[in-house]
Amino acid sequence: MDQPAGDVRFTVLGPVQAWRGEDELPLGTPQQRAVLAMLALRPAQAVSVDQLVAGLWGEDPPPRALGALRTYVSRLRAVFGGEDLLVSAGSCYALRCGAEDVDAGVFERLVAEAGQAKAAGDLGEAGRLLAAALRQWRGEPLAGVPGPYGEAQRARLAERRLTTLETRIEVELARGEHAGVVAELTALASEHPLRERLRELLMLALYRGGRQAEALGVFTDTRRTLTEELGIEPGERLCALHQGILAADPALAAPAPAAGPRTGPAVPKPAQLPADVADFTGRATRVGELAASLRAEKGRAVPVTAISGIGGIGKTTLAVHIAHSVRGDYPDGQLYVDLEGTSARPRDPAAVLAGFLRALGVADSAVPEEASERAALFRSCLAGRRVLLVLDNARDAEQVGPLLPGDGGSAVLITSRATMAGIPAVFVPLEALERADAAALFAAIVGQRRADDEPDAVLDVLTACGFLPLAVRIAASRLACRPDWTIASFARRLRDEYRRLDQLRVGDLAVEATFELSYRQLGAEHAEAFRLLSVPDAAFLPLATAAAALDLGEQRTEDILESLVDTGLLDSPRPGQYHYHDLLRLYARRKAEEIDPAEERGAVVGRVLDFTLATTRNVFRLLEPGDSQPGYVAPTYAAGLSFAGHDEARDWLDVMRDSTMRIVGQTTEDPAGELRQAADLMLLLALLMDRVSPSGDVGLAARAVAAAARRRGDRGSEIRSRHALAVFLHHAWRIPEAEAELTTGLELSTASGDTQCVAQSLLGLGICAVERRGYADALALLDKARPLYRALGDNAAVAFTVATSACAHLGVGDGDRALAAAAEALAVSRDIGDSIATPNALHQIGIVLGELGRTEEAGGHLREAIAMYKKARLRTQTARVLLCLAEVHRKAGEFGQALDVAEEALTIGRQTHHDYVVAGALAALGSALDGLHQPDRALTCRQQALGLLESCGAPAPFIVRPRCRGCLWAISSHRMRRKSPSARLTRRKSPSARGGRDQRESAILFSSPW
Repeated sequence: MDQPAGDVRFTVLGPVQAWRGEDELPLGTPQQRAVLAMLALRPAQAVSVDQLVAGLWGEDPPPRALGALRTYVSRLRAVFGGEDLLVSAGSCYALRCGAEDVDAGVFERLVAEAGQAKAAGDLGEAGRLLAAALRQWRGEPLAGVPGPYGEAQRARLAERRLTTLETRIEVELARGEHAGVVAELTALASEHPLRERLRELLMLALYRGGRQAEALGVFTDTRRTLTEELGIEPGERLCALHQGILAADPALAAPAPAAGPRTGPAVPKPAQLPADVADFTGRATRVGELAASLRAEKGRAVPVTAISGIGGIGKTTLAVHIAHSVRGDYPDGQLYVDLEGTSARPRDPAAVLAGFLRALGVADSAVPEEASERAALFRSCLAGRRVLLVLDNARDAEQVGPLLPGDGGSAVLITSRATMAGIPAVFVPLEALERADAAALFAAIVGQRRADDEPDAVLDVLTACGFLPLAVRIAASRLACRPDWTIASFARRLRDEYRRLDQLRVGDLAVEATFELSYRQLGAEHAEAFRLLSVPDAAFLPLATAAAALDLGEQRTEDILESLVDTGLLDSPRPGQYHYHDLLRLYARRKAEEIDPAEERGAVVGRVLDFTLATTRNVFRLLEPGDSQPGYVAPTYAAGLSFAGHDEARDWLDVMRDSTMRIVGQTTEDPAGELRQAADLMLLLALLMDRVSPSGDVGLAARAVAAAARRRGDRGSEIRSRHALAVFLHHAWRIPEAEAELTTGLELSTASGDTQCVAQSLLGLGICAVERRGYADALALLDKARPLYRALGDNAAVAFTVATSACAHLGVGDGDRALAAAAEALAVSRDIGDSIATPNALHQIGIVLGELGRTEEAGGHLREAIAMYKKARLRTQTARVLLCLAEVHRKAGEFGQALDVAEEALTIGRQTHHDYVVAGALAALGSALDGLHQPDRALTCRQQALGLLESCGAPAPFIVRPRCRGCLWAISSHRMRRKSPSARLTRRKSPSARGGRDQRESAILFSSPW
């Protein structure tokens, strides 16, 4: 961005002005001058809109601050004659000029050159340069500029001028010109009475002029002022000078006449930086931070910054851009070298040192042969100088170490694909571009108007490029060379993952080529791991999953993965997790297809699937203790992960869901994929949908597994995947579709003689029959399932089956048999000590007793179920029983208690994002509020419940799902009230008068084994 400003120059060391030749340009209002000052003091640097607004107005900008800022910029551009000088860079602005186009930059250069002359012993030249620097000042800096930035910079620049003035006077004293500075020092000391350095110089000048008493008087006056104003004594230097004057220290005597300037060739000032990129875009925050660190006050240690990242991420571009922006702070030159760290033969540090020494003026004959001696001479040449070194494309710390300066006057910028471990540096890992920055870069190349015409296609291209700067630049360059192409047509080309890398090449630039350079550096084991880990279609790879994929121990796997991270071929956003950049994954897969046999690639996916199934089985056992389903899962080679608690297990399922679905998809596409494991995995995940966030992907994946199993004639896998699909469909309240899948599964399992699948299908069909109020059908199906489960010895499933039949008996109006079934379910579950079946049976008994009018007994059983579910940390089941308890309290006329219980269920439903539970709780609240004679609030709750259910697809005839039917009567009564007020009165007078159908509906509350 740093380009000559043409014939425009800027002044800030006084009033803020701009000049074209000898003509002053009309800059307008103080606010416009303030904007220009903020940009001129940071020439060629992108300054964000937020920084400009804060600089103008502080922390409390006016409401239209952004619009006002844009107006100021527009007016300034009009003054400059267009947008070439004041440019936009994303959400930033920059003044496209060099440091020499601003008087502050000229001042800093002259001061730096004076320091160099002083260090070389040329005091005359130093004095001349300092005087020239001070002549740049024309009064108060930034005079009249409003805002916090102007105030802060005025203070900084005033201090800078005063320090330079002190240095100039110190140089003149060193040259024996004490008589000529006394008057000036006297005036300065009076103007700055608390500045001890000025008092020290005045005392020294008076003493060297034979005015010892006056010099001592200055000390006395200074001491009194400091004591009265600040309550402190003079500093150590001033006191030492006072004692030296009292003792007539010979060291304080005037120096001999100043020597003339040194002779010999001028000290060379290398300027080796490559040209800055004209369309540099984005990374404004990173640029600002790095530039500020390079401009910071130097200490004794060499400031070293190491920028790392994958090939094509923009490391070199960023480093060169920053180096150009701060080159004025390094007046002794800039050294640059491409260390070719990714090539087969990286640059030898000794050869690089020889080139640096020659650039610094060392004759070829004086360059030592030994590398260590060259490094020592290099450090000597840089001592006392301010030189910026850019070491680009470094391989490792061993290559970089000999090239580092020895003192803190200079600074080093390193770029590398690998992490520079062993170098005392500030490490800056570089990520892909932000969306807005990538779009700005793309538009800068193809043209803003063309990009604005197809914004969606631009985003598609950027996404396909993974927001990698090199890929974005290549894609935009290809389109720029093809003006007749639409961006959408190129986006379609990039959509094909197998062709994408081929499309991302133009001229000598190719994304694949830059990845190839890193890949070639890998040893055989690391290269194989890099290839094979890309085969599973996973968004990211936890360490344990990667170990399973590679069939290695976790410790060895971690060593390999961390090495790949160090070489820039993998990323590790947090400990134990790894992922590829999207384009790197495509490259790695291409290499795997070229090198690794299809059987090995399939085996990797199989091992990941096996590990995922084993871990999901462990999660199921933790979240559903006592459930028999894990016993029917196919054996796994891996043991899988274990978890300390429910939250940790749920988190794993949530994080891994997308990757799991993709792995299952790969399995269905592979003719040799292990479908039985995929089907079992889908079934476990479907049965866990009530415990974790539901996902439609489960249904899609289960359908894909069923289709693949049918094609292969794999009946066992088809049955299990159809059952998983049925569970998903039931969960989504698509009951007819669920029954269709279960019916097909029943036919297949009956034909294959799979007793467990037959029983499971019958139970599922029984549950669906209850859902659609086919209670007689449900009883027939459940009566067939029960003996099968007993024959299998699956007493937990027996308990669930009997409990479900209690709901069906209640549905046909047979309360006694419903109570007997619920009691049988409770006895079976307690006999086996099942922590899930037991509260389920207690739940059903509570429902039946409530319908029979035995509300006190019902409440006792329901509270016991709630306590057990809470202990097991099954919050959704807890909420469902709470809804039943709220209904029992309502029937008993305990409306306050019903309100409290419903509110607790509502809290759980909202925290777990279960809309049906929330709807049931809202309806229960409506019923309780009716009893408390708050009809308006009750109506609001019911309307919210109905709206939520309808938005979730709950069909009108059913109103609510059985899983949250504690509020069924309340919602039904609301619908009746909308139709007929008399019906509402009839229901309120006598629940028994609602009719057998309503009573059966309100009785159906259960927790299904699904």
